[in-house]
Amino acid sequence: MDRFSEKSLLSLGDHYVYGLIDPRSKQIFYIGKGTKNRVFFVDERYEQGFPLDENETFYIGKSIARLKMNQSAQNPITYLNPR
Repeated sequence: MDRFSEKSLLSLGDHYVYGLIDPRSKQIFYIGKGTKNRVFFVDERYEQGFPLDENETFYIGKSIARLKMNQSAQNPITYLNPR
């Protein structure tokens, strides 16, 4: 899945909470607040050099870079179901 359906977006409302999971340790390393399809673009934005907010820069920037350096992490980010 790379984006929410229109029906899902309507059911999520204006904002939702999401978590990013390290697939090696199964530990949550970031909890964020999203709108629309934001959850799917966090790592993509980081890789393309788009500005991240202060929390994203501190937590996600370091974590994504570390995960991507580990060759065993084929899909370095797992998404928790937004609530």
